[in-house]
Amino acid sequence: RARGAVARRAVDLPVREVETTTTVAIPGAKVEEAAQQKKADQYRLLLFNDPLNKREFVARCLMTICLLKESAAYQVMMKAHKEGVAVVGTYAFETAEAYCEGLRVKGLTVDIIAVDGED
Repeated sequence: RARGAVARRAVDLPVREVETTTTVAIPGAKVEEAAQQKKADQYRLLLFNDPLNKREFVARCLMTICLLKESAAYQVMMKAHKEGVAVVGTYAFETAEAYCEGLRVKGLTVDIIAVDGED
């Protein structure tokens, strides 16, 4: 141990409590879940340009998380780079949400939008 170092044990360190929320069902009240959000069958995953991440990193994330082939990932990345936004793909809600979250974890700016029936 280095001279003058303070020995700390795990019990000496502060503990951050995890916040928990509990929903209480009131008898007779109608329960409305987030089913309103799932009104479309398909959702578009949008990738927005950001000046922070390198283009190669963005393309690699699209390949590993969204399972795009290298050429498709490169095209999506370049479109987002040049035009500000690009459509990664159209997916079912759960898939689009999972891809969106996976890309956000990597630091990319992404969003999902519902596909209108007219498209």
